[in-house]
Amino acid sequence: MKAIGVRLICVIAGLCGIIGPYGCRAQVLRHDQHVAAQQAQSFLEQLVINRDVGSAHAMLADSAKAEITVAVLQDVVSKQHPQGYPDKVWAAEFEPVPGQAAIQIFLTGENAREKSYYRVPVFGTVDSGYHPAGFYRGSGPYPSFSLRQKLN
Repeated sequence: MKAIGVRLICVIAGLCGIIGPYGCRAQVLRHDQHVAAQQAQSFLEQLVINRDVGSAHAMLADSAKAEITVAVLQDVVSKQHPQGYPDKVWAAEFEPVPGQAAIQIFLTGENAREKSYYRVPVFGTVDSGYHPAGFYRGSGPYPSFSLRQKLN
């Protein structure tokens, strides 16, 4: 019986050694929705207010830059704004992504003719910094979700 206990301890210790130093610990993700919202808003201001696609592209998370070229971003922005661009944008709500280093930021844009509704996924944490991963423009306000909260 004693030999089985020793073997079990050795197996568990071995698995923890194989998994690595982070496999046996929980990682705590610290978020600040206001910092994330500011990054998302700055990104959209560069993209749709200033129409500086190059600057907006530079703000993207590395993984997004690898998939989205400046030309593709320019094409998507122009196709999503056939009636014109907003004069101003503001972050209105946020939605944490449980267990992920990410937050969804919901923004509203406005000009004299229409309102625009955007969702910007933002990757990162308060410790690592936040970077947009792209943007989505909805045809109306995004449906509510239980985790979504208003920004104060």
